[in-house]
Amino acid sequence: RQQALELLQQQAGVGSILLPDTLAIVETLEEKALPADGQAGETLFLRLKVEFVVRYLAEEDVRRWAEMALDASLPVGFVPLNDSLSVQLSGAQVEESGVATCSLLLHRDLRRQWDALGLARLVRGRRPEEASSFLARQVALTSPPRVRLWPSWWPWLPFTEFRIAIKEGDQP
Repeated sequence: RQQALELLQQQAGVGSILLPDTLAIVETLEEKALPADGQAGETLFLRLKVEFVVRYLAEEDVRRWAEMALDASLPVGFVPLNDSLSVQLSGAQVEESGVATCSLLLHRDLRRQWDALGLARLVRGRRPEEASSFLARQVALTSPPRVRLWPSWWPWLPFTEFRIAIKEGDQP
């Protein structure tokens, strides 16, 4: 049974979720017993070759459903972090009618959405070190902000916010 689930998981795909309670034998293709029927022996070895079937949730479908459900309750002013969605099967049942139901635990990390133009207004005219520490206090960042000036010898950020570009990540 465990080998069948592992093989079926590989066939379904890494992100797909198998519903283990739906695992069923479709057909016994081959059955060998050692020793054969009617012969004496201390230990019986039985080798079966069977065809299994299992229901599963395709990764693309689960991701789409999970994102729709989580987006519906997304707090105002927050955006999801890329590739932070995790899905875990917490329970599955198969009714007598053959309908399978399952419960999923969904988790996704969020970050506060920030207004680049508003932040530019707040740091305009400041020295680079002061602007960097101000941005670090105002916005939850994974790494300290970098402030680059052009020309590099100029001691202050521009006084007009449209000359200030605030970018996320390692963008140039």
